[in-house]
Amino acid sequence: KTRQAMLKKSSLLAFTLLHTLPALAFLPCRVPPVGSSCRQACMQSVGGRIVLRGAYLRRGEKTRILMEGGDGREQLRPRSLLVVGAGTLGERMVRAYKEQNPHAEICAVTRTDKRHEKLRRIGAGDVETSLPARKFDHVVILVTPNVEDYEEIVRSSVSCWRKEEEGTRGGGGNLVLASSVGVFAQSDQEVVTVNEESAVNRTGSPFSSKLLRAEEIALGAGGVVMRLAGMYNLAPDRNS
Repeated sequence: KTRQAMLKKSSLLAFTLLHTLPALAFLPCRVPPVGSSCRQACMQSVGGRIVLRGAYLRRGEKTRILMEGGDGREQLRPRSLLVVGAGTLGERMVRAYKEQNPHAEICAVTRTDKRHEKLRRIGAGDVETSLPARKFDHVVILVTPNVEDYEEIVRSSVSCWRKEEEGTRGGGGNLVLASSVGVFAQSDQEVVTVNEESAVNRTGSPFSSKLLRAEEIALGAGGVVMRLAGMYNLAPDRNS
């Protein structure tokens, strides 16, 4: 029962993270005259790669983009996802995103290769032990703050995010950092209700200080921070 509860809670957290990301991100360009090409309207060559252009739809809606050819055919282009720190929660993130976007490019990064086989099996087309050099539409950072170079990992992960480019409406996706409720000031009460306005512990704990600095990095880049409660239990180590 305990293991089932653990799995249920981690799956719920993955579901919550997943729904911060719009599945697809482009609107169709204006349909060109019969026989003409929509390449100029919908695509742009950047460094030898074809980059799709368009506009955002409301979150949760499927989107379409006209590919080159001008025959009116429409194809789906799912947004790419990078999961940094693909552990228990990251695995469920990969699985859920792959189920919703079967053709999406998904890259998972772990510190060791212990989970690589499973990550490939559940949908990660690329599994690495270091950050890739390319950029992704969505970047989700799930790294435990217990690692020594945590802030540098967060900073490097942010650089992998394909942000919305100036002058366009359909550039990047979302950057999400998984933080912890451990940043909030501690209380003698057994149960405490907190929200975004609650006081945080900036100086009393190296753990919370490290997380808050990482949050500033993500928020400064235009990302989103989610302060998660303990996945498994109510022990002080909420990242175990």
